[in-house]
Amino acid sequence: MFLIVAATSQNLFAQRTVRLSSTPSAFRFFYKKFVKAVNRGVGTEIAAMTNFPFQYGFDAGDEGVWTRNQFLKNYGNIFMPQPIVFKRRDPQFTVEAGTYTLYDSSDASAFTFKKGGSSYKLISYVVEP
Repeated sequence: MFLIVAATSQNLFAQRTVRLSSTPSAFRFFYKKFVKAVNRGVGTEIAAMTNFPFQYGFDAGDEGVWTRNQFLKNYGNIFMPQPIVFKRRDPQFTVEAGTYTLYDSSDASAFTFKKGGSSYKLISYVVEP
């Protein structure tokens, strides 16, 4: 019995890749709303779907956290021009321990989302060097 529980617990946290269409309906609803805000380029709408303090990393030495006000001042560095990854119809996400990471190979960026309370939020943006 213990081995089955341990294996099941381990599978809950194992990393896997899934298409948006295979994610829970609550995440699909959030993601579609998030993409609409990104398409409109309205920082306050994007910020409303973002967790603060927000973690970012543009390069070694250019990483940290932003408050909501700092995010609103700097969100254009992430979302303008609109990242190509948000134009994909059924993008792939890496799922691990309840987080959904959307990786864009065109610029080595990763957007990570996680459920907090009753809704999902953008929790970080990182560009790999």
